[in-house]
Amino acid sequence: MEISDEALKSIGKILTSRTIKEIMSSPAITVNVNEDFSRVEEMFVNKNIRHLPVLEAGQLVGIITQKDLYKMVSPRKVFGQIDFQKDMIVDGEFVYSKELLDKYILNHVMRKNPLSLGSEATIGEAVHILVSSKISCVPIVDNSKKVIGIVTRYDILKLVDDIFTQALGTK
Repeated sequence: MEISDEALKSIGKILTSRTIKEIMSSPAITVNVNEDFSRVEEMFVNKNIRHLPVLEAGQLVGIITQKDLYKMVSPRKVFGQIDFQKDMIVDGEFVYSKELLDKYILNHVMRKNPLSLGSEATIGEAVHILVSSKISCVPIVDNSKKVIGIVTRYDILKLVDDIFTQALGTK
Protein backbone atom coordinates (compact mmCIF):
# COMPACT_ATOMS: atom_id res chain seq x y z
CA MET A 1 0.00 0.00 0.00
CA GLU A 2 1.40 3.34 -1.03
CA ILE A 3 0.79 6.40 1.12
CA SER A 4 0.59 9.79 -0.58
CA ASP A 5 3.09 12.53 0.26
CA GLU A 6 0.24 14.65 1.61
CA ALA A 7 -0.89 11.88 3.97
CA LEU A 8 2.68 11.30 5.17
CA LYS A 9 3.12 15.01 5.91
CA SER A 10 -0.15 15.08 7.81
CA ILE A 11 0.75 12.04 9.91
CA GLY A 12 4.27 13.38 10.44
CA LYS A 13 2.88 16.68 11.66
CA ILE A 14 0.69 14.92 14.23
CA LEU A 15 3.58 12.77 15.46
CA THR A 16 6.06 15.63 15.76
CA SER A 17 3.87 18.50 16.94
CA ARG A 18 1.41 16.94 19.37
CA THR A 19 2.55 16.06 22.87
CA ILE A 20 1.84 12.90 24.76
CA LYS A 21 0.00 14.79 27.47
CA GLU A 22 -2.81 15.02 24.88
CA ILE A 23 -3.25 11.23 24.75
CA MET A 24 -1.84 9.89 28.04
CA SER A 25 -4.05 8.30 30.65
CA SER A 26 -3.93 10.55 33.69
CA PRO A 27 -3.74 10.23 36.57
CA ALA A 28 -1.91 6.93 36.25
CA ILE A 29 -2.89 4.16 38.61
CA THR A 30 0.24 3.08 40.48
CA VAL A 31 1.33 0.57 43.09
CA ASN A 32 3.83 0.93 45.92
CA VAL A 33 6.93 -1.26 45.74
CA ASN A 34 6.16 -2.68 49.21
CA GLU A 35 2.61 -3.84 48.40
CA ASP A 36 1.72 -7.51 48.58
CA PHE A 37 2.02 -9.02 45.11
CA SER A 38 -1.64 -10.07 45.17
CA ARG A 39 -2.50 -6.36 45.25
CA VAL A 40 -1.09 -6.07 41.71
CA GLU A 41 -3.60 -8.56 40.29
CA GLU A 42 -6.41 -7.01 42.33
CA MET A 43 -5.62 -3.65 40.74
CA PHE A 44 -5.47 -5.16 37.25
CA VAL A 45 -8.93 -6.68 37.79
CA ASN A 46 -10.63 -3.88 39.74
CA LYS A 47 -9.25 -0.98 37.67
CA ASN A 48 -9.42 -2.83 34.31
CA ILE A 49 -5.79 -2.03 33.47
CA ARG A 50 -2.77 -4.02 32.27
CA HIS A 51 0.19 -1.83 33.31
CA LEU A 52 1.22 -0.57 36.73
CA PRO A 53 4.05 1.86 37.38
CA VAL A 54 5.75 0.91 40.65
CA LEU A 55 6.62 3.71 43.08
CA GLU A 56 8.99 4.06 45.99
CA ALA A 57 8.77 7.25 48.05
CA GLY A 58 6.49 8.64 45.32
CA GLN A 59 9.04 8.13 42.52
CA LEU A 60 9.02 5.72 39.59
CA VAL A 61 11.27 2.71 40.24
CA GLY A 62 9.69 -0.03 38.13
CA ILE A 63 6.83 -1.34 36.04
CA ILE A 64 4.78 -4.51 36.21
CA THR A 65 2.40 -5.64 33.49
CA GLN A 66 -0.34 -8.22 33.34
CA LYS A 67 1.80 -10.11 30.84
CA ASP A 68 4.64 -10.20 33.40
CA LEU A 69 2.21 -11.65 35.94
CA TYR A 70 0.99 -14.32 33.50
CA LYS A 71 4.59 -15.36 32.82
CA MET A 72 5.19 -15.92 36.55
CA VAL A 73 1.89 -17.38 37.71
CA SER A 74 -0.79 -18.88 35.53
CA PRO A 75 -4.33 -18.43 36.79
CA ARG A 76 -6.63 -21.42 37.18
CA LYS A 77 -9.63 -21.64 34.88
CA VAL A 78 -12.98 -21.82 36.62
CA PHE A 79 -15.78 -23.92 35.23
CA GLY A 80 -19.17 -22.72 36.42
CA GLN A 81 -20.01 -20.17 39.09
CA ILE A 82 -17.48 -19.27 41.77
CA ASP A 83 -18.54 -17.74 45.03
CA PHE A 84 -16.58 -14.86 46.51
CA GLN A 85 -13.68 -16.06 48.61
CA LYS A 86 -11.46 -13.57 50.37
CA ASP A 87 -8.33 -15.62 49.61
CA MET A 88 -9.01 -15.69 45.85
CA ILE A 89 -8.92 -13.07 43.09
CA VAL A 90 -11.42 -13.69 40.29
CA ASP A 91 -10.44 -12.37 36.86
CA GLY A 92 -13.35 -13.26 34.59
CA GLU A 93 -13.26 -17.02 34.27
CA PHE A 94 -9.83 -17.29 35.88
CA VAL A 95 -8.85 -17.41 39.54
CA TYR A 96 -5.64 -16.56 41.39
CA SER A 97 -4.74 -17.62 44.88
CA LYS A 98 -3.69 -14.61 46.95
CA GLU A 99 -1.43 -16.86 49.00
CA LEU A 100 0.39 -18.09 45.89
CA LEU A 101 0.77 -14.56 44.49
CA ASP A 102 2.08 -13.24 47.79
CA LYS A 103 5.00 -15.67 47.64
CA TYR A 104 6.44 -13.26 45.07
CA ILE A 105 8.01 -9.95 46.09
CA LEU A 106 7.10 -7.09 43.77
CA ASN A 107 10.53 -5.47 44.07
CA HIS A 108 12.13 -8.69 42.80
CA VAL A 109 9.83 -9.33 39.83
CA MET A 110 9.08 -5.84 38.49
CA ARG A 111 11.08 -4.44 35.60
CA LYS A 112 13.36 -1.91 37.26
CA ASN A 113 14.22 1.55 35.93
CA PRO A 114 11.67 1.56 33.11
CA LEU A 115 11.93 3.95 30.21
CA SER A 116 9.85 7.06 30.80
CA LEU A 117 9.08 10.37 29.13
CA GLY A 118 8.16 13.87 30.22
CA SER A 119 4.73 15.22 29.32
CA GLU A 120 6.16 17.55 26.67
CA ALA A 121 7.60 14.68 24.60
CA THR A 122 5.93 14.20 21.25
CA ILE A 123 3.59 11.39 20.31
CA GLY A 124 6.22 10.34 17.76
CA GLU A 125 8.83 9.97 20.52
CA ALA A 126 6.45 7.75 22.49
CA VAL A 127 5.69 5.62 19.42
CA HIS A 128 9.42 5.28 18.69
CA ILE A 129 10.18 4.12 22.25
CA LEU A 130 7.31 1.63 22.24
CA VAL A 131 8.36 0.13 18.91
CA SER A 132 12.16 0.22 19.22
CA SER A 133 12.14 -1.13 22.80
CA LYS A 134 9.32 -3.62 22.18
CA ILE A 135 7.40 -2.45 25.24
CA SER A 136 3.70 -1.87 25.74
CA CYS A 137 3.68 1.29 27.84
CA VAL A 138 5.69 4.35 28.81
CA PRO A 139 5.15 6.04 32.18
CA ILE A 140 5.00 9.83 31.95
CA VAL A 141 6.90 11.60 34.73
CA ASP A 142 7.60 15.11 35.90
CA ASN A 143 11.09 16.42 36.72
CA SER A 144 11.13 14.68 40.11
CA LYS A 145 10.23 11.26 38.58
CA LYS A 146 6.70 11.51 39.95
CA VAL A 147 4.33 9.60 37.65
CA ILE A 148 1.73 11.92 36.16
CA GLY A 149 0.35 9.61 33.48
CA ILE A 150 0.98 6.63 31.25
CA VAL A 151 0.89 6.06 27.48
CA THR A 152 0.07 2.57 26.27
CA ARG A 153 -0.18 0.97 22.85
CA TYR A 154 -3.92 1.28 23.29
CA ASP A 155 -3.65 5.07 23.69
CA ILE A 156 -1.75 5.20 20.39
CA LEU A 157 -4.36 3.02 18.69
CA LYS A 158 -7.16 5.28 20.01
CA LEU A 159 -5.40 8.25 18.38
CA VAL A 160 -5.06 6.37 15.08
CA ASP A 161 -8.74 5.40 15.28
CA ASP A 162 -9.71 9.04 15.91
CA ILE A 163 -7.71 10.10 12.83
CA PHE A 164 -9.31 7.31 10.79
CA THR A 165 -12.87 8.10 11.81
CA GLN A 166 -12.32 11.84 11.23
CA ALA A 167 -10.99 11.05 7.74
CA LEU A 168 -14.13 9.03 7.04
CA GLY A 169 -16.29 11.83 8.39
CA THR A 170 -17.89 9.56 10.97
CA LYS A 171 -16.70 11.48 14.00
